[in-house]
Amino acid sequence: MKKLVLLATLLNAVTIFAEKEDGHKNKISIGGAYFQDMYKTKKRSGYMPYATFNSNFANLEISLGSLGYRQEITENLSVTGSVIFSDGFKLKPNEMKEGYRSIKKRNTQVAAGGSIGYNFENIATNVSLQGGKRGMSGGMDVTVYLPITEKFGTFAETNVTLYSKKYTDYYFGIKENEIGGKITSRYSPKSSYSYGFGVGSNYAFNDRFGVFALAGLTKYSKEIRKSPIVNNKTSYHVTVGTSFSF
Repeated sequence: MKKLVLLATLLNAVTIFAEKEDGHKNKISIGGAYFQDMYKTKKRSGYMPYATFNSNFANLEISLGSLGYRQEITENLSVTGSVIFSDGFKLKPNEMKEGYRSIKKRNTQVAAGGSIGYNFENIATNVSLQGGKRGMSGGMDVTVYLPITEKFGTFAETNVTLYSKKYTDYYFGIKENEIGGKITSRYSPKSSYSYGFGVGSNYAFNDRFGVFALAGLTKYSKEIRKSPIVNNKTSYHVTVGTSFSF
Protein backbone atom coordinates (compact mmCIF):
# COMPACT_ATOMS: atom_id res chain seq x y z
CA MET A 1 0.00 0.00 0.00
CA LYS A 2 2.60 2.46 -1.09
CA LYS A 3 0.34 5.51 -1.26
CA LEU A 4 -1.06 5.13 2.26
CA VAL A 5 2.32 4.37 3.78
CA LEU A 6 3.80 7.44 2.11
CA LEU A 7 0.97 9.73 3.14
CA ALA A 8 0.81 8.43 6.71
CA THR A 9 4.55 8.87 7.14
CA LEU A 10 4.57 12.39 5.77
CA LEU A 11 1.47 13.50 7.64
CA ASN A 12 2.96 12.27 10.89
CA ALA A 13 6.20 14.11 10.17
CA VAL A 14 4.41 17.32 9.17
CA THR A 15 2.38 17.19 12.38
CA ILE A 16 5.52 16.92 14.48
CA PHE A 17 7.25 19.73 12.61
CA ALA A 18 4.18 21.93 13.02
CA GLU A 19 4.23 21.39 16.76
CA LYS A 20 7.77 22.79 16.86
CA GLU A 21 6.54 26.08 15.39
CA ASP A 22 4.44 28.77 17.01
CA GLY A 23 2.14 31.55 15.88
CA HIS A 24 0.94 29.93 12.63
CA LYS A 25 -2.36 28.14 12.23
CA ASN A 26 -1.92 26.64 8.76
CA LYS A 27 0.72 24.71 6.83
CA ILE A 28 0.96 23.79 3.15
CA SER A 29 3.44 21.11 2.07
CA ILE A 30 4.16 20.18 -1.55
CA GLY A 31 6.69 17.83 -3.10
CA GLY A 32 7.21 14.67 -5.05
CA ALA A 33 8.04 11.03 -4.38
CA TYR A 34 10.08 8.48 -6.31
CA PHE A 35 8.88 4.95 -5.57
CA GLN A 36 9.47 1.32 -6.58
CA ASP A 37 6.47 -0.59 -7.92
CA MET A 38 5.81 -3.91 -6.17
CA TYR A 39 3.98 -5.49 -9.12
CA LYS A 40 5.58 -7.11 -12.19
CA THR A 41 5.12 -4.01 -14.31
CA LYS A 42 7.13 -2.88 -17.33
CA LYS A 43 8.22 0.21 -15.41
CA ARG A 44 9.82 -0.82 -12.13
CA SER A 45 9.53 2.63 -10.58
CA GLY A 46 7.71 5.94 -10.94
CA TYR A 47 6.98 9.39 -9.57
CA MET A 48 4.04 10.68 -7.56
CA PRO A 49 3.19 14.30 -6.59
CA TYR A 50 2.49 15.10 -2.96
CA ALA A 51 0.55 17.94 -1.34
CA THR A 52 -1.10 18.48 2.05
CA PHE A 53 -2.86 21.29 3.86
CA ASN A 54 -3.04 21.29 7.66
CA SER A 55 -5.20 23.82 9.48
CA ASN A 56 -5.10 24.15 13.25
CA PHE A 57 -7.94 26.67 13.00
CA ALA A 58 -10.42 24.25 11.41
CA ASN A 59 -8.64 21.04 12.50
CA LEU A 60 -8.48 19.99 8.84
CA GLU A 61 -5.92 17.71 7.18
CA ILE A 62 -6.22 17.73 3.38
CA SER A 63 -3.99 15.91 0.90
CA LEU A 64 -4.18 14.87 -2.74
CA GLY A 65 -5.73 11.56 -1.70
CA SER A 66 -7.52 12.13 1.60
CA LEU A 67 -9.55 14.45 3.78
CA GLY A 68 -9.44 14.36 7.55
CA TYR A 69 -10.76 16.15 10.63
CA ARG A 70 -8.60 16.14 13.74
CA GLN A 71 -9.98 16.75 17.23
CA GLU A 72 -7.69 17.22 20.21
CA ILE A 73 -8.94 15.45 23.34
CA THR A 74 -6.08 16.54 25.57
CA GLU A 75 -2.78 18.30 24.93
CA ASN A 76 -1.20 14.99 23.86
CA LEU A 77 -4.19 12.91 22.71
CA SER A 78 -6.09 13.43 19.45
CA VAL A 79 -8.70 11.60 17.35
CA THR A 80 -8.96 11.92 13.56
CA GLY A 81 -11.74 10.88 11.22
CA SER A 82 -10.81 10.61 7.55
CA VAL A 83 -11.92 9.67 4.05
CA ILE A 84 -9.21 8.23 1.78
CA PHE A 85 -10.07 8.62 -1.89
CA SER A 86 -7.33 6.38 -3.31
CA ASP A 87 -6.83 3.57 -0.81
CA GLY A 88 -5.05 0.49 -2.14
CA PHE A 89 -3.26 -0.12 -5.44
CA LYS A 90 -4.14 0.78 -9.00
CA LEU A 91 -3.03 -1.69 -11.66
CA LYS A 92 -3.79 -2.00 -15.39
CA PRO A 93 -3.12 -5.16 -17.46
CA ASN A 94 -1.31 -3.22 -20.20
CA GLU A 95 1.21 -1.97 -17.61
CA MET A 96 2.33 -5.51 -16.77
CA LYS A 97 5.29 -7.38 -18.22
CA GLU A 98 4.79 -9.81 -21.09
CA GLY A 99 3.12 -12.97 -19.82
CA TYR A 100 1.20 -11.26 -17.00
CA ARG A 101 -1.36 -9.26 -18.98
CA SER A 102 -4.17 -11.78 -18.53
CA ILE A 103 -5.04 -10.20 -15.16
CA LYS A 104 -8.05 -7.97 -14.62
CA LYS A 105 -7.75 -4.32 -13.70
CA ARG A 106 -7.29 -3.47 -10.01
CA ASN A 107 -8.80 -0.19 -8.82
CA THR A 108 -8.26 1.85 -5.69
CA GLN A 109 -11.17 2.31 -3.31
CA VAL A 110 -12.76 5.06 -1.27
CA ALA A 111 -12.18 4.13 2.37
CA ALA A 112 -13.49 5.70 5.57
CA GLY A 113 -11.82 5.35 8.92
CA GLY A 114 -10.11 7.00 11.79
CA SER A 115 -7.03 7.13 13.95
CA ILE A 116 -5.96 7.84 17.51
CA GLY A 117 -2.72 9.71 18.09
CA TYR A 118 -0.73 10.24 21.26
CA ASN A 119 2.35 12.46 21.42
CA PHE A 120 5.11 12.46 23.98
CA GLU A 121 7.73 15.23 24.02
CA ASN A 122 9.55 14.08 20.87
CA ILE A 123 7.59 10.91 20.03
CA ALA A 124 4.35 10.64 18.07
CA THR A 125 2.30 7.42 18.00
CA ASN A 126 -0.69 6.72 15.78
CA VAL A 127 -3.13 3.79 15.49
CA SER A 128 -5.45 3.73 12.47
CA LEU A 129 -8.21 1.66 10.85
CA GLN A 130 -9.97 2.18 7.53
CA GLY A 131 -12.12 0.16 5.18
CA GLY A 132 -14.06 0.18 1.91
CA LYS A 133 -15.86 -2.21 -0.41
CA ARG A 134 -12.60 -3.98 -1.32
CA GLY A 135 -11.50 -4.65 2.24
CA MET A 136 -10.00 -3.21 5.39
CA SER A 137 -6.56 -2.26 6.65
CA GLY A 138 -5.16 -0.83 9.84
CA GLY A 139 -1.96 -0.44 11.73
CA MET A 140 0.33 1.58 13.93
CA ASP A 141 3.25 3.92 13.36
CA VAL A 142 5.72 5.56 15.73
CA THR A 143 7.81 8.61 14.86
CA VAL A 144 10.75 9.91 16.90
CA TYR A 145 11.81 13.51 16.27
CA LEU A 146 15.33 14.72 17.13
CA PRO A 147 16.04 18.47 16.91
CA ILE A 148 19.70 19.07 16.01
CA THR A 149 19.70 22.86 15.90
CA GLU A 150 17.03 25.56 16.10
CA LYS A 151 16.42 25.21 12.34
CA PHE A 152 17.38 21.61 11.56
CA GLY A 153 15.87 18.38 12.81
CA THR A 154 15.77 14.70 11.91
CA PHE A 155 13.23 11.96 12.50
CA ALA A 156 12.87 8.19 12.27
CA GLU A 157 9.58 6.36 11.72
CA THR A 158 8.51 2.72 11.93
CA ASN A 159 5.14 1.23 11.02
CA VAL A 160 3.17 -2.01 10.69
CA THR A 161 -0.03 -2.46 8.64
CA LEU A 162 -2.50 -5.37 8.62
CA TYR A 163 -4.67 -6.15 5.56
CA SER A 164 -7.90 -8.15 5.66
CA LYS A 165 -8.35 -11.34 3.61
CA LYS A 166 -10.78 -9.57 1.26
CA TYR A 167 -8.31 -6.74 0.68
CA THR A 168 -5.36 -9.11 0.13
CA ASP A 169 -7.31 -11.33 -2.24
CA TYR A 170 -8.52 -8.42 -4.38
CA TYR A 171 -5.11 -6.80 -4.89
CA PHE A 172 -2.89 -9.90 -4.90
CA GLY A 173 -5.07 -12.92 -5.59
CA ILE A 174 -5.56 -14.64 -8.97
CA LYS A 175 -8.99 -15.75 -10.20
CA GLU A 176 -9.69 -18.60 -12.63
CA ASN A 177 -10.37 -16.20 -15.50
CA GLU A 178 -6.98 -14.51 -15.02
CA ILE A 179 -4.91 -17.62 -15.74
CA GLY A 180 -2.81 -17.26 -18.88
CA GLY A 181 0.75 -16.76 -20.07
CA LYS A 182 3.11 -17.07 -17.12
CA ILE A 183 0.21 -17.16 -14.65
CA THR A 184 -0.56 -20.88 -14.44
CA SER A 185 -2.81 -21.29 -11.38
CA ARG A 186 -5.26 -19.60 -9.06
CA TYR A 187 -4.00 -17.85 -5.94
CA SER A 188 -6.24 -17.16 -2.94
CA PRO A 189 -4.21 -15.57 -0.12
CA LYS A 190 -5.35 -15.08 3.43
CA SER A 191 -4.97 -11.86 5.42
CA SER A 192 -1.52 -10.25 5.22
CA TYR A 193 0.68 -7.54 6.66
CA SER A 194 3.57 -5.22 5.91
CA TYR A 195 6.09 -3.35 8.03
CA GLY A 196 8.54 -0.61 7.30
CA PHE A 197 10.67 2.24 8.49
CA GLY A 198 11.77 5.65 7.27
CA VAL A 199 14.26 8.38 8.10
CA GLY A 200 14.16 12.03 7.17
CA SER A 201 15.04 15.59 8.04
CA ASN A 202 13.54 19.07 8.03
CA TYR A 203 15.23 22.46 7.66
CA ALA A 204 13.48 25.76 8.43
CA PHE A 205 14.84 28.82 6.62
CA ASN A 206 12.65 30.98 8.86
CA ASP A 207 9.39 30.65 10.79
CA ARG A 208 7.41 30.28 7.54
CA PHE A 209 9.48 28.44 4.92
CA GLY A 210 11.09 25.02 5.24
CA VAL A 211 12.20 21.99 3.23
CA PHE A 212 12.04 18.31 4.07
CA ALA A 213 13.30 14.99 2.71
CA LEU A 214 12.73 11.38 3.69
CA ALA A 215 13.37 7.84 2.52
CA GLY A 216 11.55 4.68 3.51
CA LEU A 217 11.33 0.92 3.02
CA THR A 218 8.32 -1.40 3.23
CA LYS A 219 8.53 -5.21 3.49
CA TYR A 220 5.57 -7.48 2.74
CA SER A 221 4.42 -10.77 4.29
CA LYS A 222 4.58 -14.08 2.42
CA GLU A 223 0.87 -13.90 1.52
CA ILE A 224 1.71 -10.91 -0.69
CA ARG A 225 5.18 -12.02 -1.81
CA LYS A 226 3.89 -15.36 -3.13
CA SER A 227 1.41 -13.71 -5.48
CA PRO A 228 2.27 -14.44 -9.16
CA ILE A 229 1.92 -10.74 -10.01
CA VAL A 230 4.18 -9.40 -7.24
CA ASN A 231 7.81 -8.76 -8.15
CA ASN A 232 9.40 -7.39 -5.00
CA LYS A 233 9.15 -8.40 -1.36
CA THR A 234 10.48 -4.94 -0.47
CA SER A 235 9.55 -1.54 -1.89
CA TYR A 236 11.07 1.87 -1.23
CA HIS A 237 10.29 5.54 -1.71
CA VAL A 238 12.24 8.81 -1.57
CA THR A 239 10.37 12.07 -1.02
CA VAL A 240 11.45 15.72 -1.09
CA GLY A 241 9.33 18.81 -0.61
CA THR A 242 8.86 22.27 0.82
CA SER A 243 6.44 23.72 3.36
CA PHE A 244 4.91 27.14 4.01
CA SER A 245 3.22 28.17 7.27
CA PHE A 246 0.84 31.07 7.72
